[in-house]
Amino acid sequence: MTGIGTLLQLKVTRFTGIGLPVVIGSAIQTVTPLVNIGSTLGIGAMYGATIGAGIFVFLIAGILLSYVVFSHQL
Repeated sequence: MTGIGTLLQLKVTRFTGIGLPVVIGSAIQTVTPLVNIGSTLGIGAMYGATIGAGIFVFLIAGILLSYVVFSHQL
């Protein structure tokens, strides 16, 4: 997946890419919580936690984006 992210950043399109050779990598901070969740609750809970976190980030991004746009207008 990290290779796909890197390739998406290289190609400038309307929706993706900055056209710079950046390397998109996996975050190591998520490994320990996922191992703990997986060892106690199983792989289904790991998937659920990942999906839930993704939905949370998607929802909160709109709020933060409006804050950033508003703060730049000041």
